[in-house]
Formats: sequence, C-alpha cells, structure tokens
Amino acid sequence: MIAATLALESRDLDGDGREEVVWLTGLDYRYPQRQSLSSSDVQLWLFVISGQTGRIQWSQPLSPQYGLAPGNPPV
Repeated sequence: MIAATLALESRDLDGDGREEVVWLTGLDYRYPQRQSLSSSDVQLWLFVISGQTGRIQWSQPLSPQYGLAPGNPPV
C-alpha cells in the first residue's frame, strides 16, 4: 500500500543517456501481505527505477521498520 509519494523525478544518474526515476515514498514495501488496507504499517523508502523497463534498480529504507525504534535492528 502506498501511503504517500513525497518526491518523483527523472534524471540520468549513471551518465548512460537514459533517465532513471527517483521516487521517495512512504509504503509497506517488503511487509507481509495483509487481508485489509486499514493498516498504517508504512516506512519511508527511496527507490531508483529504470526509465526503460520500470524495474527497481536500487532501494533503500530511510526510516525504521514499522514497530521498531530507531537503532534497533529486526530480529
């Protein structure tokens, strides 16, 4: 579930003449699938997506996983 798109921009990040899409969003990426959409289990993520294929080339969480305090890794 996508909670919010905070930024979306296209840039040629690697100098190959092809643009990638940089996407900053809050969503439940890599969480278990749920039966309802009433959950607010979101995390802030930064993605780089191929402008040619639409596939994720790189992803990085920018906030702690839902339910974890900053600095506490998942078990």
